[in-house]
Amino acid sequence: IGHGAANSVTTGEENVAVGASALGSTTTAAANVAIGRSALLTNTTGAYNTAVGYKALEVSTTATRCVAIGAFALDALTTGNDNTAMGYDCAQSVTTGADNVAIGSRALQDCTTGFANVCVGYGAGRNITVAGTNTAVGTSALNDDTTGDNNTAVGYYAGRQITTGSGNTSVGYEAGESNATGFNNTCIGLRANELGSGSSGTFVGVRAGQSASGGSNVCVGYQAGDGISSGASNVCIGSDVDNPSATTHN
Repeated sequence: IGHGAANSVTTGEENVAVGASALGSTTTAAANVAIGRSALLTNTTGAYNTAVGYKALEVSTTATRCVAIGAFALDALTTGNDNTAMGYDCAQSVTTGADNVAIGSRALQDCTTGFANVCVGYGAGRNITVAGTNTAVGTSALNDDTTGDNNTAVGYYAGRQITTGSGNTSVGYEAGESNATGFNNTCIGLRANELGSGSSGTFVGVRAGQSASGGSNVCVGYQAGDGISSGASNVCIGSDVDNPSATTHN
């Protein structure tokens, strides 16, 4: 239904096309659903795709088993399989990346060849380009991550400024927000290690190790170790327990 919709189909079966030029290049592909102007426009042999929205999956050619719902969702995807994008500009730049899930306006927006990322929330994982196996849930969670892999961020602004850091877990409002390049940190709690920049640290509790930037610190408890700055290898366990010096270790 619509001018040029599915007008190139030869042997393709069980396709649905609604909107001008929807499925306009499909020849032998089967079981696709395209609703919206230019949805799945250049798809030729890709099958089992669902595209709903203006230019959703527009330049896909052979991609298979993809779901794109929202204007411009997955509109740069060519051959990547098993991607799911729901929201305006969602996963807009993915080309050959596969197995990604992006839900929310501009979630995973700049991803090109990244794989197996799960990003849910406005701007979640927005700047991820080639990184893989990241999980971001919450507004702007992992927003600045570009090439960091294996990060998990859950909560508003959790892990927001991570760029190349890998293996980090940030759970809670602004947990681990500012650590751009650190790796293997665990930050659980409101603003846990919010301003830190070290690696291999464990911070559990509200504002635990909030500014700790040295490596291998362990801070467990309400505001435990929140006075540590560059000190490393400290252990602070208990509510408001702190290190005598902000720059040394205990």
